[in-house]
Amino acid sequence: PWPQPVIGGEKGNSSYYFTNALQLLDTPGEWYQDFPSGKIYYYPEDGSDPNKSKIIAPALETLVRIVGNPERKVCNVKFENISFEYASWLRPSMEGHVTLQGGFRLIDAYKLAVPGLPEKAELENQAWIARPEAAITVSNSSGIDFHNCLFAHIAATGLDYVAGDSDCNVTECTFTDIGGTAIQIGTFPDGGFETHIPYLPDNDRDICHDILVKSNTITNATNEDWGCVGIGAGYVHDITIADNEVAHVNYSGICIGWGWTPLVSSMRNNRITGNHVHHFGGQLYDTGGIYTLSNQPGSIIRDNRIEHLIKAPYATNDRGFYIYFDEATDGFTVENNYCPDAEFGYNRPGPAMIIRNNGPHVKLN
Repeated sequence: PWPQPVIGGEKGNSSYYFTNALQLLDTPGEWYQDFPSGKIYYYPEDGSDPNKSKIIAPALETLVRIVGNPERKVCNVKFENISFEYASWLRPSMEGHVTLQGGFRLIDAYKLAVPGLPEKAELENQAWIARPEAAITVSNSSGIDFHNCLFAHIAATGLDYVAGDSDCNVTECTFTDIGGTAIQIGTFPDGGFETHIPYLPDNDRDICHDILVKSNTITNATNEDWGCVGIGAGYVHDITIADNEVAHVNYSGICIGWGWTPLVSSMRNNRITGNHVHHFGGQLYDTGGIYTLSNQPGSIIRDNRIEHLIKAPYATNDRGFYIYFDEATDGFTVENNYCPDAEFGYNRPGPAMIIRNNGPHVKLN
């Protein structure tokens, strides 16, 4: 029931597409699985003989799981020069897949008959979500680092720092052919926690903080779930996303924030600096090369290069921006960012925004 399809929008109606029909095999590399036999039909690439081809059918959704607990965290493990490849994602074929945003599937959602809740007077809908699967998942840890690793051919999330992680580094890694979000960090409250209520736990140990994502290359991600992003962070504080290249994604490049709220939460002191985001918004709008949500005092967006917003063929609106300050964004200093224009997106930003010296005139090192 929610989100509802767009009928008669700015650019027409919501689109849809068919998949997994034998009649649709018209391009090399495509395949179809028959039901109930399970037989697979494959359109060979370049006329090759599939009987002599190397064909990989992943079975595992999660390749590595690192899980501590708040009292006894997993500490000081470094992965270097390792390839993590070929992870599956089965839930859509079992249960379907309807998301709120960023790959987070809806458990339940409905429109309020009378808008408004104590935390948000104008709220018109409620939603409860679940987290997507990930090839590498890390929880309740300290010092879990990835350096010069390859993440490739992964059907859902690549690397996910879920909750309670701190002092971790992801540096000089390559993420390519990712079905969902390449790097995901922090709490996106799920289960019984309604998604528009600010998340501010009594104990800060549950929040991901002091995580560095630096000098990584992310390209050709969001291939299965178009609403996912290159780098996505939810309720986090004191994280740094710096000097990464994020390119060829179907929605936003770098996203930080959750909750759609101006109220105080656990988000603060986050930095997005020196990144190169390009060729984004390939299928969906309400997008930004850099995208923010909610109040994050002491945060910075600085010295980024953002360009090549794609003209999405099926988007129902024109809300594609180089930087998009979505609902209730506040607390950011935004300066010295190069982009073809500084016509940013604004959805009810707060009073503590500082936005200066952005646009095509900015010269970056």
